[in-house]
Amino acid sequence: MVDLVLFLTGFLQAFSASLLAVIPLYVKWIRDTTLRPIIKISYGNTEPYSREAMEAGESLGGAKLAYFMRLRVENSGKSLAKNCEGRLNKVYNPERPEEVFAPFDPIVLKWVGHDKGPININSEEYEFLFLFKVYIDDQDHVHFGAEDLRPRGILFVAPMQDWVFEISIYGENAKSVSKSYRFTAADQYNEVTIEEYTGD
Repeated sequence: MVDLVLFLTGFLQAFSASLLAVIPLYVKWIRDTTLRPIIKISYGNTEPYSREAMEAGESLGGAKLAYFMRLRVENSGKSLAKNCEGRLNKVYNPERPEEVFAPFDPIVLKWVGHDKGPININSEEYEFLFLFKVYIDDQDHVHFGAEDLRPRGILFVAPMQDWVFEISIYGENAKSVSKSYRFTAADQYNEVTIEEYTGD
């Protein structure tokens, strides 16, 4: 009888110790899955995703009218999404995927309204990510929305033709999201469009 009591006492102590070790992990898992930030990307070919606007700058030689295309990046989770960054990873011809735009390296895209990224996105809020622009006086080219345009042996401007843009959004405490968008060229600078692309 004494041995049974000692056994049960030892078992309960070991079980309690195990439970105390597991509970914090379980609480962390619940917190991470229910309160974590969730990144979602949306797009459109009308306001506010696409927009005509004047752009000014010394490098442009004055103000120029351009058509801007942006992606909306939303944090639909329950906590702050920290240090979010958008990248254009790859550009290729949808009819011939082996025809990859080059020379090109993945580039960090610019957050609209922010000088430099990465940025934080509050819960239930969103920011726009600059994808590309087409100038009214240069309708033969598509200019990528790069945050940093300093020369580094790659091109930031592609010929006006159909392309697929592979995009990824990263966050310090959020699961990354990747999508591809098909860019469809047009004769008029403000008639180009994008649509989500799955390769079909």
